[in-house]
Amino acid sequence: MLQMKYTLGAKDKNMTYTKNQIEFLFTLAKMFPGQTKFTRKELLLAKTALGYSVIPVWITGDPQRKSGRATYSFPELSNDLTTLSVSNDTRGAPRKIPTAATSAASSATP
Repeated sequence: MLQMKYTLGAKDKNMTYTKNQIEFLFTLAKMFPGQTKFTRKELLLAKTALGYSVIPVWITGDPQRKSGRATYSFPELSNDLTTLSVSNDTRGAPRKIPTAATSAASSATP
């Protein structure tokens, strides 16, 4: 059974995030400043930038994050991300860290 490391709503004071989740949130905030809702296409850009092969399941598998068709909500992004509680949990899929060559190839336009 998948155990979520956070909750959304009134119980936000006790949320705990993994380091990978925090990194994903910071990446979204950097790539799309001021947004709290993201399309699947935007999440695909973020996961590629971080070297993930798929959008993490803590996003797609959480019905509370779903805010519409192919749209996901991140209310945490309306607050200061440096105040989020981080756990030492290292679980998660390994990812391929993009090199300069792969980054340049993915950003090239045909």
